[in-house]
This record gives sequence, structure tokens and C-alpha cells, in this order.
Amino acid sequence: MKITYNKNPLCTTIELDEHDKQLLWQKIKLEELEDLLFDVYFHLQDGKYFDLDAAKKSADPEYYCTEDKSPIDKRCDQLLEHYIVELQGNHVGDCTCVACSCSKCHAESLLGIDTIPGLGKHAASKINGAFGKNNEKSIDDVIHYLANYEINPANFTDEAWQKLGGYEQYVPRWMAEAKLAHDWLVNYKNEHFKDSN
Repeated sequence: MKITYNKNPLCTTIELDEHDKQLLWQKIKLEELEDLLFDVYFHLQDGKYFDLDAAKKSADPEYYCTEDKSPIDKRCDQLLEHYIVELQGNHVGDCTCVACSCSKCHAESLLGIDTIPGLGKHAASKINGAFGKNNEKSIDDVIHYLANYEINPANFTDEAWQKLGGYEQYVPRWMAEAKLAHDWLVNYKNEHFKDSN
């Protein structure tokens, strides 16, 4: 496994060798089997979700145990390819305040690694946004920006903010998040880009 740290920590890439890919595939399959087993258990519990047919369907060996490549194996192949692509991309999802799961985070979790340890989603969002849409800013520019973070009142003039009681109540939290983002990024730079100091 080769981890290439990017100036923007959310764009760090992970390349897998063949052994890593085989290991990841096995972990994907284990997770898929666990999901099937949980589904069987869920549908066998007394109550309104009891559904013997659904439990039988989840336990059907034709899905996971065939002489040729089984349907679950084909699904694992698809998920492996998806995760390989995601490991080359950037973090986007719950980890960056975007309302969806982050496939890159999930793939890293399956591999037992974390390229953004300790980085909260609000701080991650501020860091990612500060690098620009095309990741054009330098890490020093972003650190400087976060150290001097300011709230622009002109961004909060629409009616939606008025209905929420104004933006001012959120300023202390936003400033604290910017400070956390700054401190985290300084530590990240010191750990992964010592030579550029």
C-alpha cells in the first residue's frame, strides 16, 4: 500500500498492490456476509418486521455459494473497483459536512487506515473549501486563511438567515471550527510536509 499525502489532506491518495486488493476484497465479502446474516436475524425477530420469506431470501445459498463466481462475489468485485477509484479521489460525505456517506472513508476503514485522523467534519469542510474548487491554494495559504478567519456579513443577507434569527448566533462556533481546522492543518503539515517549512 502506498499513501501519497496531498497538500489538501482530503485529497490524499492510496494505491493498493495486488495483495492489498485481495485483502480488501475479502473484507468486503465479510462485510456483505455480515449484512446478510443481520438481515436474516432482523426478519426472524418476533414483531412487525417478522418475515420468513425475506429471511429465506437473505439466507439463500444461491447468492453466496455456487460453483462458478457467485452473485455475492460479483458484487464484491464491483465494490472493490469502486473503492479503488474512491481511494484515488477526495473525501466527500459525512466527513466533510456533505449529506451522504463517504466511500473513501469506508474503504480506508476496511483497510484499517485513516488518512485524516482526528479531523472533525466541520473543520474538514473549512479546510477543503479553503483550498479552492480546483485545489489551487497552497497549504501555507490555507493555514494563513484559517489563522485569520473572518465572517463576511454580506454572505448572510437573505431571508433564510432572518428566519433562523440571524447568523450572529453561529459566529462563535464557526470561529472555533476555523481554529480547530487551522491547528489540525498545521500539525498535518508538520507531520507530512516538514521539508516545505
